[in-house]
Amino acid sequence: MSEKTGAVHYALYTGAHQLRTRHGCPAATVPQDLVTHNWATATSGSTTFLRHAHETDTDEVWDLPFCLGNESCFVNPNIGAYQGHGVPGPSGCPGIGTGGLIENVNFQTFANNGFVSP
Repeated sequence: MSEKTGAVHYALYTGAHQLRTRHGCPAATVPQDLVTHNWATATSGSTTFLRHAHETDTDEVWDLPFCLGNESCFVNPNIGAYQGHGVPGPSGCPGIGTGGLIENVNFQTFANNGFVSP
């Protein structure tokens, strides 16, 4: 917590190996990377999305935060709220093509994942 503002900082140091870079690249062909949620509402149905990824806000379809396919998604490499900082760019994870439950996903990540320990 910042002494001046009282704001909580969720950033990690680069040496926080227990929490940092714990999740690999999500893949639509790996059952553990897919989550299917069944909705129990007036209009029932289900949604399948990628675990450890969330949608960027660039596709103009307001289904945030789910990475459902046909969109660009951020990879969530860390355990917890902090997933990096800086300019978004290519993640190094292979994109997902066609032929699965989730298709046409391009992955991004932030330029920095952690701060150097003081």
